[in-house]
Amino acid sequence: MIVVLAVLFVAGVFSSNAGTSSVPDGTPVPYSKAVAVAISEGQVAVGGPWTVVVGLGIGVSSGLSEPLGPALTGNGCAYANPPGAPSSVVIPGTPSNATPGEVASWVFLAKNVSGTVILMMFVSDGTASPVSYVTGCSGVASFSAESAINATNVVDSTTIAASLDASGGSAFLANHTSATKMFVILGAGSAFGGSAFWEASYSTCGFGAGGGSGAAFVAYYYASSGSIFNGPTSSQITC
Repeated sequence: MIVVLAVLFVAGVFSSNAGTSSVPDGTPVPYSKAVAVAISEGQVAVGGPWTVVVGLGIGVSSGLSEPLGPALTGNGCAYANPPGAPSSVVIPGTPSNATPGEVASWVFLAKNVSGTVILMMFVSDGTASPVSYVTGCSGVASFSAESAINATNVVDSTTIAASLDASGGSAFLANHTSATKMFVILGAGSAFGGSAFWEASYSTCGFGAGGGSGAAFVAYYYASSGSIFNGPTSSQITC
């Protein structure tokens, strides 16, 4: 399942696998701080109020500046731009000395009241930017079925990263100093017994890479307790 969850909603959004040297490092933050910004934006963004159900933390060693593509993969999706949506998104690099579990960029998905529209928001340096509305495909229904997530009903990304590192993640990073770090959280739904969960992964694949192969280290955790339920595993993957 390595980074399958992330790919479900960002594979088509960010297509580059190479850093852009002109993009500076950002300020790394844990999930708890980033989701608070997303929830606040969800109360005022057009079409809301919006309920945050999915989050993705992105830690890259070199910043990226990417044009936006489709926010969800799958057939039948229809896309629209929120008022003031950017034509591209800057993903700042995460400094190598950042606290484990803190990254400079977060992506959130939120559902509207009827569950028929998904809003994608990008959070970086304390600011949330709505970037895309999605309707009309199975991905919308899948994510709309997830329950709300916030900073109080789940453990933080720093807790998850500490567990991953203690189980072999630190050794992986020592051997792959430019690894991409991802922390994906989904609200409670039909999967995994109706529990919210974290997927934490380190990978040698560049973020958004569309080919080649790499090494990955991944584990899955119950989000309410931080206890592990699958992994960690180290494997070779297709980027």
